[in-house]
Amino acid sequence: MLLIKIDKLKECYTNKDEEAIEEYCEIVLNSSMYPDTFPKDFELQYKSANNMLLIDYILPSIEDIPNLNIVKYVKSRDEFTEKNLSHTAHLKLFDSAIYQIALRTIHEIFEADVIEAIQSVNFNGIVNAVNTSTGHIESNCIISIQVLKEEFNEINLSMIDPKQCFKSLKELVVPN
Repeated sequence: MLLIKIDKLKECYTNKDEEAIEEYCEIVLNSSMYPDTFPKDFELQYKSANNMLLIDYILPSIEDIPNLNIVKYVKSRDEFTEKNLSHTAHLKLFDSAIYQIALRTIHEIFEADVIEAIQSVNFNGIVNAVNTSTGHIESNCIISIQVLKEEFNEINLSMIDPKQCFKSLKELVVPN
């Protein structure tokens, strides 16, 4: 039964069926390994008219990013002490993680596209976080980019600064 379903998905995917491409991309992104504290939630929409995949991706909030810097054992008290990152360093780590997740997601989609169905990706990074002025959890798109496969594949991801890469690709970032 499972093999029949896989064969059917493969056939529909090869024929560039929109739903099959979305399901295939969902499988690709669900295979990504992230820490348990990171959300792994996204919505995909494939548009065959322009070969574009729209990704609305729930990113980790700053609270999901660990801020533990160092743990020391104090022999005289026989206990461990913890020291956290400064607020500035924690924000910088969060900022870097957001760009890295976005670039990784785009890379995984383009790399997995063996039938060349996707010519561009529109990535919207959404964070669910407490609005400190209202005290309510809000969903806000904090980062967005549309990139062509051809342009993205020219990037040497092992040698880039993620934030600078985004800026060069003409992204939209909402500060704070």
